[in-house]
Amino acid sequence: MLTKRYRNALKSTKTYPGADIASDNNPVVSVIKTRPNKIRKPISSTLDLNKIKNEHLRQIVEEEINNNLSRAETQIRSTNNVNEKLNFINTTTKTAGEKHLTKTTNRNKVWMTQNILELIDETQKIKNHVGKYRKIHRKIKRRIKQIKESWIKEQCETMENFERKYGTFNMRRKVKEITGTQSKNQKEGKIIVDLENKIEKWTEYT
Repeated sequence: MLTKRYRNALKSTKTYPGADIASDNNPVVSVIKTRPNKIRKPISSTLDLNKIKNEHLRQIVEEEINNNLSRAETQIRSTNNVNEKLNFINTTTKTAGEKHLTKTTNRNKVWMTQNILELIDETQKIKNHVGKYRKIHRKIKRRIKQIKESWIKEQCETMENFERKYGTFNMRRKVKEITGTQSKNQKEGKIIVDLENKIEKWTEYT
């Protein structure tokens, strides 16, 4: 009744021989669950067009495009095919854009390294190559896990050192610094030892 491809979609089947219908056949009721094909989202542009607002950068891009078109003017005129001319112009424009207007990944994590950011930027350029993309993506996940665990371990050792030398006050400050809940007026890296300064600082949290 079902092809081999959809046999896993069949969840249950029941026959009803006692049904009061004008037929010699027994009705059969089946429950079939299918999963529709996933619609792939269109790949967003890898160019940061906001950079073109920079006057200096805009002039650089314009000059490079004009120079490339000037050098290839003979090649463009050698063909009468409009599509070939248009494709060549698009390729020239895209090449200049990828060179100067590529998106850059922001470093919004303190433990993020430049090497990981470069790998992330590389994945933006090879989204159409599934094999390469997955390979680099797995590499990024491993690197992030290693570096993040190392950073957390280092922060824990720092807090233990603060508690051992200066008490729980500075340890709490370090916790707030890591979790992003520290006071805006707090100076990073400054250890408070005096009792008066500790009391003054505690008043900022109340």
